[in-house]
Amino acid sequence: SAKFTDPVFTRVVFGAATLPWTIMHKPDMTGAQFDGAVFERTVFSEVVLRGAILRRLKMANSVFTSADLEGARLEEVSAVQTFFQEANMPGMDLSGTTLFACQLRDCKLAGARLTNGSFERCGFMGVDLERAELSGANLANTIFSGARLMGANFSSAVLNQAHFQEAKLQAARFDGAKLEMAGFNKADCTNASFRGANLTYADFSHAVLDGADLSDAILLEAKLHAISEEGTRWPPGKTLARGTDPDRLEAERWQPAT
Repeated sequence: SAKFTDPVFTRVVFGAATLPWTIMHKPDMTGAQFDGAVFERTVFSEVVLRGAILRRLKMANSVFTSADLEGARLEEVSAVQTFFQEANMPGMDLSGTTLFACQLRDCKLAGARLTNGSFERCGFMGVDLERAELSGANLANTIFSGARLMGANFSSAVLNQAHFQEAKLQAARFDGAKLEMAGFNKADCTNASFRGANLTYADFSHAVLDGADLSDAILLEAKLHAISEEGTRWPPGKTLARGTDPDRLEAERWQPAT
């Protein structure tokens, strides 16, 4: 184990280095190269990794706070139970990346590519994924609560039991996605597309679906409680969904006597 403060590792070739139980505060690793490295229980605080090459990197139980990864290249990266907070990764290509049970909070990933990656049981709370490409990704049991997902493409993604509570999903695409038991409580899905998606047992309670396209979607037992649906395109199977529950709505609107 080791601890470093303000170290400068610009353009250093780390190769297949192993960094267990290492703490780095404000390291400058601009242009550094890792190939087959292992980070286990490693902490990077305010790390600069601009333009770095992270190839075949394996991370477990590690922490990255305020990391600047703009322009970095991640290839065949895998991580388990690793935490990223306020990481700057706009436009990053994470195609084929494997993250399991990782947490990304308030990270900047606008325009990023996560196609065909695996992000099962991860948390993307408050993350900016505007216009991101997530088609074909495995995102089962993943949490996107409060995330910015405007214009994001989730087509053909696996999103069973994913949670989008209060997420901003304007013009997002879920065409052909698997969304069984997914939660969209209070999500803004204005002009979003769910064409051909499997929404069995999905919950849209209090969601905004104005202008959304659900043509050919499977809505078996889906909850459409107190939704906004101005100009929404529905499939004939909407009759298989559950509408507003009047008793629940009355309870939600109840106010104590003054």
